[in-house]
Amino acid sequence: MKRRLIMIFGIFFCFCIMQPADCLGEYDCLSIQLKEFTHLPVDNLFDILGLQPGVFITPSGTVSLLGGFRGDTGYFINGVPVTDGYSGEMGLSLDLASIKEIQVYPASFDVEYGNSTSGIVNIITQRGQSKIQFSGKLYFGDYFSGDKIYNVVNKVTPVQGPGENDVKVEAESENPLAALNPAVNFEFNFGSPIKLFNKGEKFFMSGRYYSNSGYLYGRQWYTPQGHPGNSQLVAMNPLRKFSLYANSQWPFCSHVKASHSIFLDALEWQHYIHNYKYNPDGRKKQYSASLMNIVSLEWAITPSVILGSSFSERVQKTQSYVYKDPLAKSDYLVRVEPDSAAGIEGRIIDLNNSEDAEFFEYVKDQRIRYTWIIDPNGPAGYVDPDSAYAPAPYSFLNSGMDMEHFTRILIDYRLAQQLTFTNLKNNTIKCGYELKKYGLGIEQFTIRPAYQDGEQITPFRPTIPASSTPQYNEHIHILSEQSAFLSDKISLQNITIYLGLRYDHFDADGAIPVDPHDPSIYSPLTYKYMYKDWIPPAGEPSPQEFIEYQSKFVETTVAERRAMMQKKVSPKSVVSPRIRLSYSTGNTFVHFAFGRYAKIPLLGYFYTNPDYKLSYGGNNIFGNPDLQYQKTTVMELGFRKNFEKSIQLYGSIYKKDMDVFVELGPIVQTVNPALGYRQFVNNTLSTIKGGLLGISLQNRSFDTQLAYTFERAEVSIPADDPTYSYLSVHPQMPMQNRGLRHSMNGIFRYTMKSWYFTVTGRYYTGGSYSLIPESGSTSGNDLGSDDTFTNLAPITLFNLKISKLLSLGNVNVQFFLQVYNLFDSRGMINAYTGTGSAQYTKTIQPQRIPYHPARISTVEDYVNRPDWYIAPRQVLAGFEVKLD
Repeated sequence: MKRRLIMIFGIFFCFCIMQPADCLGEYDCLSIQLKEFTHLPVDNLFDILGLQPGVFITPSGTVSLLGGFRGDTGYFINGVPVTDGYSGEMGLSLDLASIKEIQVYPASFDVEYGNSTSGIVNIITQRGQSKIQFSGKLYFGDYFSGDKIYNVVNKVTPVQGPGENDVKVEAESENPLAALNPAVNFEFNFGSPIKLFNKGEKFFMSGRYYSNSGYLYGRQWYTPQGHPGNSQLVAMNPLRKFSLYANSQWPFCSHVKASHSIFLDALEWQHYIHNYKYNPDGRKKQYSASLMNIVSLEWAITPSVILGSSFSERVQKTQSYVYKDPLAKSDYLVRVEPDSAAGIEGRIIDLNNSEDAEFFEYVKDQRIRYTWIIDPNGPAGYVDPDSAYAPAPYSFLNSGMDMEHFTRILIDYRLAQQLTFTNLKNNTIKCGYELKKYGLGIEQFTIRPAYQDGEQITPFRPTIPASSTPQYNEHIHILSEQSAFLSDKISLQNITIYLGLRYDHFDADGAIPVDPHDPSIYSPLTYKYMYKDWIPPAGEPSPQEFIEYQSKFVETTVAERRAMMQKKVSPKSVVSPRIRLSYSTGNTFVHFAFGRYAKIPLLGYFYTNPDYKLSYGGNNIFGNPDLQYQKTTVMELGFRKNFEKSIQLYGSIYKKDMDVFVELGPIVQTVNPALGYRQFVNNTLSTIKGGLLGISLQNRSFDTQLAYTFERAEVSIPADDPTYSYLSVHPQMPMQNRGLRHSMNGIFRYTMKSWYFTVTGRYYTGGSYSLIPESGSTSGNDLGSDDTFTNLAPITLFNLKISKLLSLGNVNVQFFLQVYNLFDSRGMINAYTGTGSAQYTKTIQPQRIPYHPARISTVEDYVNRPDWYIAPRQVLAGFEVKLD
């Protein structure tokens, strides 16, 4: 699949001319410079974004700007889009050593930027200077917490009570965070002039290696093959990544400049899965690698006319699996049961031994009982999917693994033209055109048992499902996106007027069923699609007569069915006008913005099970390549006031009307009453209202920043919408997880000679969840039926950084101590419905559940969810060396 995609797009190389964009103005762009985050307790881009007003970072790392959905934020590097169209996240892992400036537009932004409905993040990378520059940073760290929610059981002892069935369980546990599980980080950057043509050529490079064991642990009591493990603690949310950035600048002459940039990153991680806590090797490993090249060129045709042309390309590959070889299998032994009548003593035999193999034939001939068992000394491989079942109620797994293999390759390239006219009296005019192509290839399958002559092969043999089955999906799509824009910035004495118009056009490479009630080309439900030139029989033939009648017709091929049963979707387009007015006088700035913003839905919504394969008893979810653009109308009114003594007060109010966003639609019934499916549709209307107010105070020795954000999110679905009747009974409430009612960010920095002390604080109301009365609950019955949504407890988080700067000639050395979650606060990010807690539930009451000898660990351990909390306290210590 990868080779096919590469052949489609040819040789991987890219050119891009887009220069770093300037902020639209101090009133609506949050610009964070390198010098501003040098002494902050931050470790990556998202740590910095999370400190900005109106920005919320979800526990999974998703950036939400002023209440936006996942995928609403647009990511750019030097004006070049790098948003992953499939996941909606940032498509490159950029380290801080390569960043010069971070620009955040939380609400309104210019028409040059598209495919975003909730703000953008534009990252300006560092470039080489006219002199040699170098810096290196090294630190080590670990999590330190005495909280028992992170404990891992190491021994379970049943204790017999006074009654025959009165058995209690005593569990011993240990805190894995008490041991040393270090996080390691090394990063560097290097810049230098290049004396090649002596025209000011420059070079810059930065890189980072980072490894973190995480804070969630399990114990290897068992292997995925069901054998006893070594009982060692195992990190269950580890992360390791490597990133590299290099840039070179080539000024050909005074009015033509070029530069080349390359970005490379590789990540490896695993997710915590609660049921695998004592069988940790049964979880999938996740891998991701991205490569992007950018070559920039700027041509100043005249001092007031600048022309730019760009072409950029990016390749990203994501994989996940337990074993890389999907056909990896274990070796098996045979346990022969004792049989006194046949004079056979029980024993274990190895079929690789000729005598044992001959004896096994005798065992089968005599119908002596035997059992296949996995060789504990053999290679690790996939086992029967039935192994991944808990051995007792409320128990962790003691065997089995995730059987899914997933590979995704995304290639996108971009061609753009931009013309800028300046010095036109009071006007600055920009116009541009952009063409973008995507190549998306996905291979996803669930390993199944192999069959022969209709019977499952024993012992278990893994196989890749046939392409016609719902357990296998492989598809390649070539998508195209085009856009054009025109803008005029009119600068008067105290007033600036910005007018912009953007046109977007998208052509999805996909098809939808001609008949929604018979969608599958691999298993059609009506005879006109099964057979060529089908004519219904006359009268009412008997079953045997109907079979004979069918035999006269030739079955259609999959290709023929695709032509008959599917139709291509039509391209979609949208026009987005934007206007912004700003007024400034002295130290006061006021602005008003109104705009229409549009984006393509995430590609996963288009191409989930694109061939509409139906399975009985399954949760049939289909994508929809006929989805419309997601649209948002934004109105914003803001101000900034500068006072004496470096005091600044700023604020804004905003309203977002989010139209035709994507949710799962109602169940579509097929011709077969036993089969139905759900499909992604544009149906959700949302409104977000809010405001933010901030103040900053700067002094020679200290500065303080404090910002408060209020948001209220509402979701409504029109009564005439075809999904209304379904969703009114099964409410989705998607915005409840983003619209945090209250949030506050604060930064306090104090400088004393060469010492720097920085504390950051965040307070935000907890995310919402559905408070559903659980079985066995009595208090839940009083909740009523109008609104069963409530919020988790608020979360308060403080971080600290203390640094000491030493100057040794032209070398500066900074030693630092950095602490995340300074007070080791317990912030819940998820909870059991009915209790609002991650530690107990009314459905599972351990004191009422009888002892089971096959249970792995205890019921109390099974109920406790350490992954439903924010990360505990983490302490980092290290140093940074800079050459000036």
